[in-house]
Amino acid sequence: MPTTPQTKRSTQAKKAAATRARKRTTQATNSTAKPGRVENPLDQVQDITERAVLTYVGAALVARDAVVEAVGDIRDTYSSRESATRRLKRFERRGSTARTRLERDVRRTRTRVERELRKRRTQLTRTVKRNRTRVERDAKSVTSDLRRQSREVTAQVENVVTAGQSAVARATEGVVS
Repeated sequence: MPTTPQTKRSTQAKKAAATRARKRTTQATNSTAKPGRVENPLDQVQDITERAVLTYVGAALVARDAVVEAVGDIRDTYSSRESATRRLKRFERRGSTARTRLERDVRRTRTRVERELRKRRTQLTRTVKRNRTRVERDAKSVTSDLRRQSREVTAQVENVVTAGQSAVARATEGVVS
């Protein structure tokens, strides 16, 4: 969160004041305990208890200062209509930019997929055409081979029939004569 120079100075002043107060408390505690003097158990208990309470109070005050600072930052950010409007417009621009980027990515992806699809369709069409041409050529070749073989077989059968007829005719002449 952005901090203004005034907020920063105020926060630094609070921290410095807290540090001075801690040092005064430490010095006061150290000055009451005289070196070499043995404290009685009651004073020791009182000292430990006092330190525990002061620690708790100090932690609560530090937490309070942090909350006040955070709330102050939020209040400073949204305190006036202009600053709130400015923040909202910034959010809107960021959302608009994100939407535009997403739409651009979707269009780019769609174009890439369409291009890939056209490429594969073209390849498939070429492959099918090439295979069809090859099959038709092979079928034509087989058909012409079958016709040629059929003519040869027909010619051979006719030769055999003719030879058989001439053999029958000769045999018939030999029997009749």
